[in-house]
Amino acid sequence: DLAQNSVIPDDFKYYQVVEVVDGDTIKIDFDGSIESIRLIGMDTPETVDPRKPVQCFGEEASKKAKELLLNKKVRLEDDPTQYDKYGRLIKYVYLENGEMYNKKMIEDGYARIYI
Repeated sequence: DLAQNSVIPDDFKYYQVVEVVDGDTIKIDFDGSIESIRLIGMDTPETVDPRKPVQCFGEEASKKAKELLLNKKVRLEDDPTQYDKYGRLIKYVYLENGEMYNKKMIEDGYARIYI
């Protein structure tokens, strides 16, 4: 099994999550600057958009995101084909155990695939 043989390299750079805005947007300490990160490939129900009411299961998705990410260190990965019209960095986020946060939230039912 390939997963059993994989080793998480210790030379990855990790960043501290300082805020979970909602299930698909976080803020990290990016070398002393706080940066907003939009997570690639996933969308969670809205909880902070002032134009919309809190959407069904939005609070649950945000709570799960905080549980997994708040005050934790994460590794970021780019996808050069993705961009954000709101000026946020677009990234895949990996937990320290090597698990992709974006994929986990979809598999666990807290987010939907969004491309």
